[in-house]
Amino acid sequence: MIKLYTFGQPRVGNVDLAMKHDELVPFSFRVVHRRDFVPHSPPCNKNETDPTSGENGDSEPCDPTNKDSAYHHGTEIWYPSGMKPNDTYYECIGTPKDEDFLCSDSLTFHITQLGADFDDHRHYFDHKVPSYGKLDCEPNNPCEETMDNNAVVPPPINSCIVGTPIQPSSLLEKIKSFFSGIKNFFG
Repeated sequence: MIKLYTFGQPRVGNVDLAMKHDELVPFSFRVVHRRDFVPHSPPCNKNETDPTSGENGDSEPCDPTNKDSAYHHGTEIWYPSGMKPNDTYYECIGTPKDEDFLCSDSLTFHITQLGADFDDHRHYFDHKVPSYGKLDCEPNNPCEETMDNNAVVPPPINSCIVGTPIQPSSLLEKIKSFFSGIKNFFG
């Protein structure tokens, strides 16, 4: 049996793809942290006539009858506040299927809040995901929070301990160094 867990996944298809996916991969969960906006893109077509729609149309449920719009597959697992071991989460099995309007789909997003919302996308289960992966998923690494999100390689550990992250070398410098090494090897 195939099992699938995704974290902060955007919508990747329409309602037909979502329903076929659910049929073929029934054990499929999409984990969403707080106000992570990435799972809400691209936007779905909204069902403006649904009785659960928000006031003034600020937030409305996705329309599962629109075959031309983006739509999620799999069951959402929503952590509305934090992601520590005892924090509250919801298994979102309400309607519309795969786009439960009582979970993160009920949120509204405004351009002025995108910085904080993007921070939620980069932090899952109390880890800064971009650097956590680059640091080999090493728990309690002091470089995790200070490492540049665009870093190709992790900085030396001692640079994080004193609180001064070292910027990585540019990719071009690394490529030049690589080819210089090859040139020197072959003479």
